[in-house]
Order: sequence, then C-alpha cells, then structure tokens
Amino acid sequence: MSDVQSVTLVCESFPPVRTAGANRAKSLVDVLSERYQINVVYLINSNLDAKIDCKNINIRQFGIVKQEFSKCNFLLRVYFETVNAIRLVRAARYVGGDVVIVSIPFLMLLPVASLMLRTSRTKVFILEVRDLIWSYYEFKKGIVNGIINAVLSKICRWSIKRFDKVVTVTAGQKKIISEFYSGQISYVPNGLDYISYMSLTELASVKYAGDTIISYVGSIGFPQNLSVFIEAIKLLEDDGVKIKVNIVGDGPELATLKRKVYENNIQAITFMGNLSFSEVLKVYEDSHVLYAQLRDIPSLKTAEPTKIFEYIATSRRVIFGVKGDAVNLLKNFKGVDIIEPDNPFEIKDALKRSINCIDTSELSDNAGLLKAKYMRHNLIKEYLKLIEL
Repeated sequence: MSDVQSVTLVCESFPPVRTAGANRAKSLVDVLSERYQINVVYLINSNLDAKIDCKNINIRQFGIVKQEFSKCNFLLRVYFETVNAIRLVRAARYVGGDVVIVSIPFLMLLPVASLMLRTSRTKVFILEVRDLIWSYYEFKKGIVNGIINAVLSKICRWSIKRFDKVVTVTAGQKKIISEFYSGQISYVPNGLDYISYMSLTELASVKYAGDTIISYVGSIGFPQNLSVFIEAIKLLEDDGVKIKVNIVGDGPELATLKRKVYENNIQAITFMGNLSFSEVLKVYEDSHVLYAQLRDIPSLKTAEPTKIFEYIATSRRVIFGVKGDAVNLLKNFKGVDIIEPDNPFEIKDALKRSINCIDTSELSDNAGLLKAKYMRHNLIKEYLKLIEL
C-alpha cells in the first residue's frame, strides 16, 4: 500500500517504562519509523516523563496520564481500564494515521478501540494480540466467574472481528483466534531487542562463592502463581539447603506473597521490588539459577513470555514450570529444566538438580541461537508486509 504515510500505534506502555509490552512496542516503532511517520499513543504514570530521549524525527510520542487503580478488584479494574482506554482512543483519533495498530493485553482497550478508533481515514486497522487475557476467568470457579467469562469472551470475539488484520505472538494464539475470525492472521513471535541481547550476553560468568542464588524477575500476579515457588523454597530450607532467593518485580499478588513468607518464617527470600534494567542485570550476574512459571490453565498454554529470551541470554540455568507453546520454544535451548507447573515438589527437585550442576559451559551456545532466530527487530519486519498489502 504505497500511499501509506503514517502509522499510529496505541498501546498500554512505552519506554522509559520497562515491560514486555513496552519493549515490543519500542522495537515495532523503531522498525516502522524507517519507512513511515510513527505516532505512538500510550499511558504514563503521572510521575514519569512522557517521552524517552528520541532524536528520530519520524517518531512522535503522546503519553496520556492514566488513572491509577488496583487490579485486585475485577469490577474496579474494568471501570478504570475502560476510562483509560477511552482516553487513549480519543488521543489516537486526534492524532490520526493511515494505519492504526492496537496492541493488547490491555483488556478494555480491545472493545473500546474496535468501537471508537476506526475513522474514514484509516486504511488498515490491525490488532496485535500478545495475550488471551479475556479467557483467564474461564477456569475460575463460581457462577459469577462463569458469567464474567461468557460476557468477556463474547465482547472480545465480536471486537476482534472488527479489525482488518490480526497479529499474534504465538502459533497457539493464532489457532484459537482463527476459530472465530476469518480475516488475515499473522504470527509474529516475541524475541529480544539488540541492546538487551548485548547487555545480557556480556554478563560475567557464573561464580560460586557461598550460597546458591536463585532469582525470579517479572510480574507477580495470577498467571505466575509464585505461591508454589515460595512453598518449594520452604521445603528446601526445611531440608537444610543453603540458598538465597531474589524476587524482583511487582503485581497484584505481591502483598499476599510477602505475608506468606512472613507467616512461614522463610529466611531465604528477599523481595526487591521493581528495578531498573541496569539493576536487573546485576541481579542476573549474581544469580546461579533463574526461575519462572505459568499456571497450568488452557488459556496460558498459548503464551511464550518474553522472559524466556531474557533468561536464556544470561547463560544461567533456567527452571520453567509451563505447558503448551512455551515448551516447544524452550526445548531449542540448553540448560533449561522444563517442569510440571503448580507443583512445589517438582520445583524443589528441579532446584536441587540445578544447584548440583555447576558446569555452565554448554549454555554459551544459546546466545548464537538467540541472535540467529529471535532478534525482535528482524521478526517485527513482518509488519511491513501487513501494512504494504
């Protein structure tokens, strides 16, 4: 489509915030700005600068101050997400754009954008699905949760059908959406940006001088179910295993996890909160083992968290409790122990295996595979085809 001049990306976050969504959005903007004028409309916290230091004249940033809310109460979450989505969409309509890309899992942005964002100027209306977040309630018990799931699913499926094209980050997501969406669906997987890749692959080699250090870095919410990780650490402490555990990040389950650690008098765990990337690099460098998990529920079997690529680039041993698409991805890399999720005894045994395996020389091969197949800048070039068709 040779007459496309501008592309507007609407998303939840953008750097300097460092989240999986913000990092992918930055890579997408960098690629598209090589050919088009890019407008990126996103939410910011009131205490953050709306812009990064960007000297690219093809990129215009519009940070919309969001109304803060807790994700612990679902109804309040829906209300405030709707308010924030409307503010995003209004700004995006004002900015305009020949092509509009809406990136979720910001849940209420999907229906709001599908109803309000398309204009007579829009030539291509694209939805990027990074997570099937609307289906999380499908596997929670209770009549209310059943009603919530039915309503959310119907609204989101109807909303998706209003887009010209859909992009998913996993093959499993593409398969599920193709069951009700007859338009063009493209699979553009996640990966790692070049700057992060260089920083992570240049970390110093693993050093053993005292207790084994185990780290988790990421969101602390329902999908991760870190409660079982804490149970596993308690089991190791009871067995007399000398370890130190870092939990880095924030989320709606953080307070619950802190209370659990306190009530069980677990000494090994330190909650470090949100850290800058330079601080996270230091955590990785000091760590011997990196842990992650996704709950064993069908809606998460299509997920391939970007954390996979970050962990593997460190050349540390990785333990991942997961089923589904992520398993097929993780099997490509060395030093990854794929275990049954939601099982503290499985986690304990995996951690013991990693503690006793100090040779990490084989893990250096992972960096070459990441560079060859999973650099985000190269993967996202697929978007150029979607826009030009």
